[in-house]
Amino acid sequence: AGRQVDLARLQALIDGLARPVDLSLTRERSKASFRYTPSPRWDLLIQYTLENERGARPFGATFTFNPTEQAEPIDYRSQDFRANVERTGEDWVVQMGFARMTFRNFVSVLEWDNAWEEVNAAGRASAGRIDLYPDNSVNQATASAAWSLSPSTRWTVSGAYGVMSQDDPFLPFTVNPAVANVPALPATSANGKVKTSLLNSTLTSRPVPELSITARYRYYDKDNQTPSLIFQDYVRTAQQLGGVARRNLPYGYTRQNAGLDLSWRMVPAVTLKGGYEWEGWDRDYRETLSTAENTLGGAVDVTHEGWLFVRAAYRRSNRTEHDYEAHRVAEEAFPNGEPGLGQLEELRKLDQASRKRDRAEIIARVSPGESFSLSAAYSLTTDDFHETEYGLEKAESRSPSVEITYSPSARFTLFGELTRENNDWDMRSRQRTPAAGATPANDKAANDWVSEIRDHANTYGAGLTGVLIPEKMEIDLSLDISDGNGLTGTHTPGTPDLVTTAEDYPVIVSDFRTLAATLQYKLSERVSVRLDHRYEKYESMDFALDRMAPFLGFVDAASAATTWLGVTRPGFSAHVSSLGFVYRF
Repeated sequence: AGRQVDLARLQALIDGLARPVDLSLTRERSKASFRYTPSPRWDLLIQYTLENERGARPFGATFTFNPTEQAEPIDYRSQDFRANVERTGEDWVVQMGFARMTFRNFVSVLEWDNAWEEVNAAGRASAGRIDLYPDNSVNQATASAAWSLSPSTRWTVSGAYGVMSQDDPFLPFTVNPAVANVPALPATSANGKVKTSLLNSTLTSRPVPELSITARYRYYDKDNQTPSLIFQDYVRTAQQLGGVARRNLPYGYTRQNAGLDLSWRMVPAVTLKGGYEWEGWDRDYRETLSTAENTLGGAVDVTHEGWLFVRAAYRRSNRTEHDYEAHRVAEEAFPNGEPGLGQLEELRKLDQASRKRDRAEIIARVSPGESFSLSAAYSLTTDDFHETEYGLEKAESRSPSVEITYSPSARFTLFGELTRENNDWDMRSRQRTPAAGATPANDKAANDWVSEIRDHANTYGAGLTGVLIPEKMEIDLSLDISDGNGLTGTHTPGTPDLVTTAEDYPVIVSDFRTLAATLQYKLSERVSVRLDHRYEKYESMDFALDRMAPFLGFVDAASAATTWLGVTRPGFSAHVSSLGFVYRF
């Protein structure tokens, strides 16, 4: 019944029109520096870096729910100029610097044809257009100083002030002339400007040989001075008016950190450590205007005659949010009211939600002789978002590691290491549908779904460093292997009445191996030659990428009116060699 889509003929049409596209990127980077030291107390450093990037990469364009993947042309130029001067005194040092960074995009607009529409009409567009990354610049001034206030007390302070700006012209709302009643733009450009301020201050003191004290403070302010503009309407994917007024929000924040650490050597073999840290955020245009986090921690270090070291540490953090309002941002962004159901009232975003964090760590290192060392460590971090009903509810990270170092002679050292990382996240959300005509909204707890994400990674390493010819030739060999897998399990705790069925995602697997060798030979006191070679091999299995093709209608019939580049992330093996010369003045 109804219109039937001939998937085979659509695939033949798309595959017949498809042409190979080079999606490679080429990056060219050059750097020049000049250092002048007229005396031991003065140092001047000037650096300039130029980087050009050209090529193409996949870009997700779309017409409503019909993606049409494009090859985004890349032609970037980034420049970075830095100048620093340093003056050293008997018990003080002062440094001042300036940096200017610029970004230029020589392809500022991307336009593409719609393979499924031949002419423009209201609700139908034959082409699309989007503005790409704008030209922008950053200017920043820095200063730092350090003073030895007494033989046992030192104070360091640093600061920075920067201005980021861009004034790329706005594009018209649409490339489709058939869309009627398109409003005028509220300005010719965003006239974006962000000012940043940074202050760091640290005071360290050792009033008695057994006690050390460190007090620190950090202030960072992101003052977003970009004008907040009201767009009376907008055109949705070049087809029709969205019917909603929108306002851009100049997000900004102030972050402050303060802390105090104490270290007391109780007896020669035992040191006790304790600390407190406070972190406060004040935000503009976020669901909560402020959060505060308090952290208490302690550690015990045990040493014995230089061959044994053991540390046990624990930290407890408690973050609280103040006046979380789920619709605060929407009320600012939609001047005429938030459309649809809006954000779920009980949802809490993980960077603002109240959270209790516990972190425990134990480290042990044994060095029975100068030629052998064995280290082992284990860390555990748990996050409990105890007031969150929807969003990230719990997270846990576990990581054991072992490292061995052995020197069979004064000229050679062997090493090996093993690390395992386990990360778990538990999330809850809800599938919801707004009211449509006579059909009421569906916003029931029965349509909740739960995701349990499990990621595991193993990293192995082994290598050798040595001197082949004393004072002439050195060698470095290393082998690194990393394998990981991830699984997202999803289920519905209730009995849902919407069409989506919760199911587990397939496992994602990756494997990366690197074998590296470096040989350095000293030709003379001033001249050395260096030869490097690397072999890399990568393999992966990813359900989201492995089946990518220009036509995906047979994977999902709802994708019959979409086109793709067919980009995958295939495994590869590569050999990289380099030859370098070093001249010391």
